[in-house]
Amino acid sequence: MNSLSATYRQGGGTGRRRHLRFVSAGLMLTAPVLNVVVALNFNVAVWSAFMSVYGVASNVGRFPIGYAATHFIGVRRWRAMPTFDRDRLTASRRQ
Repeated sequence: MNSLSATYRQGGGTGRRRHLRFVSAGLMLTAPVLNVVVALNFNVAVWSAFMSVYGVASNVGRFPIGYAATHFIGVRRWRAMPTFDRDRLTASRRQ
């Protein structure tokens, strides 16, 4: 836990990752809202099928979005890194 708080103090917990957490929270908020709307307007069979499909589809849809955003952040930070530090990191991976 101390390393996590140190990361936030250094500014590592901000930026696009924070926005992704908000998107994830928004998806979690839409599930109960949709649950109530579908439960009140459709029969039990449609309601259960819809919620099963929504749970899988939201997670399957969220994964590539999170992966693409994380990859974009990593590539951008890698390119912004000074050449000396970048060479030092790639040299340590070769050993």
